[in-house]
Amino acid sequence: MPKTATEKRIAQVWQALLELETVGIHENFFELGGHSLLFIQMHEQLEHAFEREIPLENLIAYTTISSLAAHFDQEGAGEEA
Repeated sequence: MPKTATEKRIAQVWQALLELETVGIHENFFELGGHSLLFIQMHEQLEHAFEREIPLENLIAYTTISSLAAHFDQEGAGEEA
């Protein structure tokens, strides 16, 4: 269950793309049914949702909501410092 605002925003994108009512924050995007076309759509939607460019490598490296949200939050904190 998503706890942080970042996790919730990512989960909303995944749920819509994967047509699932809920997604666990430790579940892998590809194991939930994601494929290359959905991956590209996820990339575009996350960039729109977070209003910033997101390197594709980040989405490949962080394949769960939990890991991706932690990376986004850490990256955002680094930019503000």
